[in-house]
Amino acid sequence: MNRATFYASYADVYDLADSVRNKLEKALSEFYRRDFGVENYLKLFRHIKENQIFYKMYFKLGYDNRCRILSYGRDGEESGERQTEEDSEILVEEYRTEFFRAGMIQLIRMWLYNGCRETPEEMYEIVEKIRK
Repeated sequence: MNRATFYASYADVYDLADSVRNKLEKALSEFYRRDFGVENYLKLFRHIKENQIFYKMYFKLGYDNRCRILSYGRDGEESGERQTEEDSEILVEEYRTEFFRAGMIQLIRMWLYNGCRETPEEMYEIVEKIRK
């Protein structure tokens, strides 16, 4: 791509990076939109292996720290004292989700850093062993 074509499509390199991030997060959101369950981890690992360069860039630019893939379903709700047992259970689930998300991000980072030596099937098995 020459310079004129690049600037016809993007304002600058950061615009390109944002575009890549948005495409990657949109693709990943498809996994989470459909009741993401254990059976989808294999699809996720295959997607990562097929798109290693994008994921490496995603992590290198620090986008994982601003991950918009998962949400807790309580956006905009003011924090305050929990009044009910249900609220308390929701809080525990929010922390569990964040704990697992952070662990998965580090697991994916490590896999990418090591050149995705393990197959997506092997990564799926590793996650299954960790979950148990």
